Amino acid sequence: MKKLSFLSLLILVLFSFNLLAADKAAVFPIGAKKRDSWTVAKKIDKSIIRNMRDIKGVNAVSYRSLYSKDLRKDISRCRADLACQKKYSKKVARKMDFFLFSKIKLTRNNSVVFYGYLFDRKYNKLEQTKIMFDEFATADEMAVRIIGKWNEFFKKHGSLTEKLDDLMGEEDDWGEEDSYDDRSSRSSYSSGPSADELIMEGFSAYSDGDLRKSEQKFKQASSRDVVAKKLYKNVKEISKYLARATDSVKARRYNEALPLIARAEKLDDSIKELGVKYGSFQKDTVERLTYLEPSPKDDRIINKIHKKYSGRTAAARKKKVAEHADVKKWLNDRILDREKKLKQFDADEKEQAKLEKQKYAELVKKIKDLKYQWEKSDSELEQKIVALENKPTLYEQKEKGIVKGAADNNEKKRLAEIKLVDKKYKALLKKMADEKDAFYKKQKDELEKEGAKVEKQLNIL
Repeated sequence: MKKLSFLSLLILVLFSFNLLAADKAAVFPIGAKKRDSWTVAKKIDKSIIRNMRDIKGVNAVSYRSLYSKDLRKDISRCRADLACQKKYSKKVARKMDFFLFSKIKLTRNNSVVFYGYLFDRKYNKLEQTKIMFDEFATADEMAVRIIGKWNEFFKKHGSLTEKLDDLMGEEDDWGEEDSYDDRSSRSSYSSGPSADELIMEGFSAYSDGDLRKSEQKFKQASSRDVVAKKLYKNVKEISKYLARATDSVKARRYNEALPLIARAEKLDDSIKELGVKYGSFQKDTVERLTYLEPSPKDDRIINKIHKKYSGRTAAARKKKVAEHADVKKWLNDRILDREKKLKQFDADEKEQAKLEKQKYAELVKKIKDLKYQWEKSDSELEQKIVALENKPTLYEQKEKGIVKGAADNNEKKRLAEIKLVDKKYKALLKKMADEKDAFYKKQKDELEKEGAKVEKQLNIL
């Protein structure tokens, strides 16, 4: 019995020594350039954090447990720049033995390409990999394959943790008392799950309806995380409200139960919102389904049909884009043509106004010339009349009446000529106004005709 105890103690000492010397690996977030790739990367990150314990050979630590909130935001801004992540990793280089950097990108057919790199603490590149995922792969499926590839890396470069696990497995067969001591020593040396892992376990228990377990998990993490403290408080309140509501329903006091249930539902919504942020829950629009869920066979058939017609869909999309481009080009041509005609109309209007001004100036000059001639002839006639009036003879007096009659006759002719000139001037103005109205009407008809064509084409489109 003493020999058995000595062996157990020796194994425990060896295990504790090797456990303390186990390699640590820092897991940095998956980088991505574009927004859609970034969304996929965040989903894979959350799935990897939930399955962090599946990483074998090392003690894997998420970057969320290594950095403060502000530094985590700075690391997230690095996106696909792994050199930027490397700069921040130097802050914890003394604590870590390995660093896992990775990034993804989406192809044209929505396939996901994953690039992973393993570095040691001196930033020597030990391994790199490239994994292809089709467009139907989920975040959990991708996380499982990525963790599997990392396990292959650590199997080559990691510590002896797995061998120690095998050794401790053999010790379990030596007796219940020794196995109990082993578990206590292991728990005393292990750092335990992180706050994020406890929160994820609490969300998992909450989604299963196990309020007591979720309350315990949130309580364990509440001393290290403010969000966990809030979750613990909300779950505790929900438990109280449900217990009181159950008692009220049993006593048939339904009016008391309804407000308690409403408060519990409000707290439940708050917990679910935080669960969505942590990636444990998904916020989807729920619709009433009147059909059964598709079977795996149906999924394969649908995927086959999708792949078959995806090419046709792409061709139809390209054709639609080309047709839109043609219509847009035709419409732009019509707009340019209309603008050109409007400019020509403005130019013609200015030319017509210039022509009218010129004609009017010529007409005014002609009238002035005629008036000058009339005034000249009148002055000559007046001189002759004055000469006749100066003759003192009776004959001259009689002739004076004759001359006066001739002057009256000349005045009538002059007035008639002025009237004729005014008539010609009015006729000329009317002709010019008619030509102007006809020109404007023609331009207006052409504009309305072209506008009707464009409107008709737009209605067709």
